[in-house]
Parts: sequence; C-alpha cells; structure tokens
Amino acid sequence: MINPFRDYAWGSTTAFSRLFGWEAAQTPQAEMWMGAHPTGTSRVETAEGETVGLDALLAERPELLGAAAEQFGQLPFLLKVLAAEKPLSIQAHPTAEQAKAGFEGEESAGIALGSPARCYPDAHHKPELIVALTDFSALTGFRPHADAAEELGRVHALAEERGYDDAALTAVISTLTRQLGGRDYAAALDFILASGQEQTAQAAQALAALVQMPAPSADLLSAAAWDTLSRIAAKFPGDPGIFVALLLNRVDLQPGEGLYLPAGNLHAYLGGAGVEIMANSDNVLRGGLTSKHIDVPALIDVAETEVLDVPNCVPQLVTKGQLAYRPPFEEFELTRFSVESHGDIKHRRLEDAPGILLCTGGKLTVLADQPSEGPGHLSLKPGESVFIPAGEAVRFGGDIGTAAYLASVPGAVQVAG
Repeated sequence: MINPFRDYAWGSTTAFSRLFGWEAAQTPQAEMWMGAHPTGTSRVETAEGETVGLDALLAERPELLGAAAEQFGQLPFLLKVLAAEKPLSIQAHPTAEQAKAGFEGEESAGIALGSPARCYPDAHHKPELIVALTDFSALTGFRPHADAAEELGRVHALAEERGYDDAALTAVISTLTRQLGGRDYAAALDFILASGQEQTAQAAQALAALVQMPAPSADLLSAAAWDTLSRIAAKFPGDPGIFVALLLNRVDLQPGEGLYLPAGNLHAYLGGAGVEIMANSDNVLRGGLTSKHIDVPALIDVAETEVLDVPNCVPQLVTKGQLAYRPPFEEFELTRFSVESHGDIKHRRLEDAPGILLCTGGKLTVLADQPSEGPGHLSLKPGESVFIPAGEAVRFGGDIGTAAYLASVPGAVQVAG
C-alpha cells in the first residue's frame, strides 16, 4: 500500500522517524491513512502491476470486500498511525443518524466537500480506537462533577497562593463551580465555548500566564493537571478550551494500552503516537484547541454531557503473541501480533472479510497460501502495510521483536486450517 499523510499542524517532524526508522520530515506529519476514504485513499499495486486507488479498486471489484460489501457498502474501517507533537482539538463524533443529517444539510447548503468550513465530509459515524505505540496522553469524557469542581478549586487556590489575582479567572471558576454543583455539564460546556466565551477567553489568558510559573507541589495541584494545563497553554494561550480540559478525564496510556471513543464522547489528545482505527469516516465536530474549523453549536449538539467512565479497551489474549482489541463497534477490531520466539509463524485467514496488515517493528514476512491478488509474498518493513482481500489465508512471521497490527471486521480473523 502507498499511503497518504496528513500534515496537520499538531503533527511531528520526527515521530515517524523514531517509530519506523524513516528520515525526519520537513513538515509536520500527523497521520498516515490506510484505507479507502475518498478524501485520502491508499493506492495499491494489483496483480497486473498497476497502481490504483484502493477506493476505485473496491468500487470496481466489490468481491474483494466479501460480506462487507453488502453489509457496509464500502471498506468499513480506516486505519491510521497518529503522531501528536502538541495537543489536538477538543472534539466529538456524531452518531450515524447525526452524521447522515449533517452531511445532507451541508450538501443542501452548497458547502463544497473540500471546504475548511465543512464538518461532515461524509454521511457516516466515526467510532474509533487508539492503541498506544509510545507513551500517550489523552482527555476523554466528563469526569465526576465533584472531582472537576475540586480541580477548579485547586487552580483557584494555587492562583491565590501565588498572589495571582485575576478577576476573570476568579469569575469563571466561580460560575463553573456553581454549574458543577448543579451537576450541569451542558450548561458548563455552553458557558465555556458559547455564552460566556468572551469571559472564558480572558480567563484562559490569565490561566496561561499562571502556568508559566514554576510547577507547584502535588498537594497544591496534581502533576497530571499541571501537565495538561502546561501543554495546552503553551500552544493555545487564550483558548477557552483549556477549561473544558479541566472537566475531562485525563488518561495516560503506555505502549499496547487502548482507548475507544464512541459517538458523543468529548475528547482531545495531548501527545504521543499510536495506531488508530475507526469507522470509514472523517466527521469531526471541533470546539477549541485547533486552527481548523470550529463549530461550537454543532459540537454541543452531539456531545455527551453525562459523566462517563474512562472507555479503556483491554486487549484479550487469543494465543501466544496475539492480542485482540474488541471495542463494541460493528465496523472493526484490531489484532496485535508479536514474534516472541525464533521462527514464530502466524497462520491466519480472514473469514469473508478484508483486512489491512501494518508492520510496526522488525521485518514482517507475509505469505498468501493461495493468493487471489498480487505476488503472494511480501516483506514489510516498519511503517509498511498490505491490503488483504476477503477470505485470503496468510502466513506471516519474522525475527524476534517483529510486531504488526491487523485491522478487520469483528470475528473475521481465524486460525488458518
């Protein structure tokens, strides 16, 4: 597969180099896309030696999708490698019904598909899963009201302890504390990003100045909260979204740990690299911490404002060297393979479903037992990937330390006979 990159400003010039041994990039590389989304499709080499867009190939030959062609009408997932050098937007994704209505509304309004003002470039929902390749920090879902109120109180106490008296900061913390006392995250979100935006922007400037001071002791403010504030203030001083960040759960993932994000879950990534898989959509509603298009009313319309548990995705051990990440979505699951002993070979077959296999470490040898497409033998280096047609039986392995991720629909990966 020849995969496109997204050069969003929050990306990194060195992360892909560190991950895969590539040369450092001249501009930020944020995401490598592997899939058939119309705004960023991969290209693949066919058995005839032609290089074509995967979206065009699957449209012409839907049998390569197997049962997914009838069930979803497209390759149902999009696989990415994501590298965040700085925080990226406070955002949420729509339900399937919201996505359809949003897409049709923007089509009727005549907003061009490539317009930066577009929120809905397609008509599909976008549940997603991130599995960390490096230490990875994220914010996800509203935390218990009392915990958020206590955090705000600590920020106010820290400002007072340091003699930092700012009227806007005090007023905003007071308003939010009152709303949290009423267990009203909907009102708090509206106040921060909409109705009180002028005041919260002033308070955000003050908060950015506060966190330029030396880090406090843990009894004044937790190291995680200080790190969150410092990362955001350094890149987005004056952005009201910094107050939303204080209301969300902070999650720190180690390599191999996963987090899934259903529709409505308000979230933001703070930094790190990971393998990300989602339904085949690019619908994102943003409310802050970004230079991209922000649509606060649209975000508020889809955001879940109830307290949410942290949606950790604990992998299931399938067999030695094989872990399966199975979030509660019908479009995808992700399987991690690692070679733990010399000559370790995995025999896998995709049950009437397509897959994308990504090498993340070592040198991965891939053999198709009865190849329906391509040469039937590939060697993948870190960062390289291959599209596997539905029903293909493959064997793959490598030296100790070789690792790979296989994207598929749930239940499709079977031990080959």
